[in-house]
Amino acid sequence: MDSLSIKRRRVSGFNLVELMFSLTLIAIAALTLVALSFTAIASREKAEAITDAMLVAEEQLSLAVYTIETLPEANHDAFWEASLAGPYSEGTIRIGNTDYNFQVEAKDVPTGTVAPNRMRKLDITVWWWSEKPGEARVGSGQLSYSASRLVREIKNDPIP
Repeated sequence: MDSLSIKRRRVSGFNLVELMFSLTLIAIAALTLVALSFTAIASREKAEAITDAMLVAEEQLSLAVYTIETLPEANHDAFWEASLAGPYSEGTIRIGNTDYNFQVEAKDVPTGTVAPNRMRKLDITVWWWSEKPGEARVGSGQLSYSASRLVREIKNDPIP
C-alpha cells in the first residue's frame, strides 16, 4: 500500500477534558434540582403551618369574643374592669406533629367616649417551633401569625 493512500484516521469521541466538563455540568444541574425540590418542600410545609396557625388564631379569637359577649353580667363587667398587664388567655394546641402556642392580649382602644361605649382590641399571636414568639428559624424566617379583633362593651346591642 502506498503511503499516500493510507490516511490516518482520528477516532471520534471525547477526550478527558470534555468528559470532565460535561460531567460537571450534569452534576451542577442535578444539585440545582435537588436544592429546588428541598426549597419547594420547605415552602409547602411553611404554608401548611401558616394555614394551621390561622385556624388556631381564628378559633381562639372567636372563643374569646363569644365568651366575653355571652358571659353573665358579673363576669362581663370583670373583663372590662380587669387589668391589661398580662395576657387574656394563652395555651398550646397540637395539630399533627406541631405544637402551636398562642397568646391573646387585650388592649383598650381610645374612642373618645366613656363607658358603656368602650372598645377593646384582642390581639392574638400564634407561633410554633420555638418557645418564644418572634424567634426566627434559619431558612424559614419567623414562624408566627398574628390577628386582631375588636370587642364592644355594650352587650347584645345591635350595631345601628
